[in-house]
Amino acid sequence: MSTIIAEIISIGRELLIGRTQNTNAVWISSQLLSVGIEISRISIVGDKVYDISRAVLESLARRPSIIITTGGLGPTYDDLTVEGIASALKIPKTMNPKALEQVKSKYQSMGLEMTPSRYKMAMLLEGAEPLMNTLGTAPGMMIEYGGTTIFSLPGVPSEMMEMFSSQVMPRIMEKVPRKRFLERVIVIEGIPESSLAPLIEEWMPSSGGVYLKSHPAGKEPSPTLEVHLSIIGDNFEEMKSLLSRAEESFIRYVLKAGGKIKEAPR
Repeated sequence: MSTIIAEIISIGRELLIGRTQNTNAVWISSQLLSVGIEISRISIVGDKVYDISRAVLESLARRPSIIITTGGLGPTYDDLTVEGIASALKIPKTMNPKALEQVKSKYQSMGLEMTPSRYKMAMLLEGAEPLMNTLGTAPGMMIEYGGTTIFSLPGVPSEMMEMFSSQVMPRIMEKVPRKRFLERVIVIEGIPESSLAPLIEEWMPSSGGVYLKSHPAGKEPSPTLEVHLSIIGDNFEEMKSLLSRAEESFIRYVLKAGGKIKEAPR
């Protein structure tokens, strides 16, 4: 059962200097994980062609099934995502008729004329498919390259979410097998994370493919830990059974070590 891997590249100097939080990547990750797609890396780069190009090339070298970029599709001088991807893939840009129609229609509806900066938003990679932006002016872009599908989405959260939901996710679901993501959370008291670590290592061989991650939720001398058990698969009943067995066996390890289970929500 192979796992579909995706990477996210968030583009914008505002993210690097802390002016804007990267909520887009968090939201996209949750959407992909809900259908069993694993996010292996999230990168943030600034508004420079070289940086965008390098990030795309480095991502492609890891051979993910999906790369999603956000930001840098607008009309200003520092909206350079298409240029960066073109540089990485060595594919020329061209005026895309469908994208141009979208952009013209948007500005005509606002009573505005086309300008060079507005035409710029219709320049996509040769062979790319434009993605309709129903809430804004800049089209998105999809292109296949060497077994990887690259989606470029706007940075404005509302535009990104609408485009992802209406156009990206349906295309993804056509290409990948439907999987599920299940998770259980166990809250443990009385064991510091440093003491829990060897227990986790001892337990892992019997995990049955369930992934475990611990998160400190309190401070010593009264430590509290949140332990997340998760699994991705395509057989829901089998996944539930594996997760339940893993949870029960891990709780036994914790109790044996003197820990207390505060809660184990279903």
